[in-house]
Amino acid sequence: MKTMYYGFEGVHSRTDPGRCPQMTDLDKWRTEFNYGSGDFAMLASPILSGTCYYGIRKLDDADEGQREVKRMFELNSSYVDFGLHIAGPTHSEHMPQPPKTIQSILTRTASMVSASDGETWVKAILTPGYSAAQARSDAIAAWDKAGGQLVDSWYRNYYEHWKDRMILTEDIYRIFKEQSADAAE
Repeated sequence: MKTMYYGFEGVHSRTDPGRCPQMTDLDKWRTEFNYGSGDFAMLASPILSGTCYYGIRKLDDADEGQREVKRMFELNSSYVDFGLHIAGPTHSEHMPQPPKTIQSILTRTASMVSASDGETWVKAILTPGYSAAQARSDAIAAWDKAGGQLVDSWYRNYYEHWKDRMILTEDIYRIFKEQSADAAE
């Protein structure tokens, strides 16, 4: 993982004692590593690799652009309110993979009832006389007709029996707090 992030020591980066690796030849790294670093990085978790892999720890204070990115990240992080809950038990990337029958219902209904881009919700915004209340009613009816109750039941059952194996919102917040504290050191 260190090699994917920083290339080879002495070729693409250097590590001074007590510091995180710093890129010395970003163009060479881009040519030789960047094409695959995103895919290969999925095979390892930065959480397990120490504080040098946290976003702002990788940035070089000597570089004006990187210093500005760090400042913006820190400013943005100051607005995180850990008291607010998100709609689901976790971030969508950490939701369990349902069986094909359940996934099929989700796929069939997404274009109609998805909160991010479902046709029903877009119609409520763009169509005069079509209210948000009617859109909600239509979305629930489409969800129920497609078998949405099976999806709801499957997720409730999964959460009830396996929540101790899930990465929950509170875990994401805890990791963010730990990374923020480590980065401040």
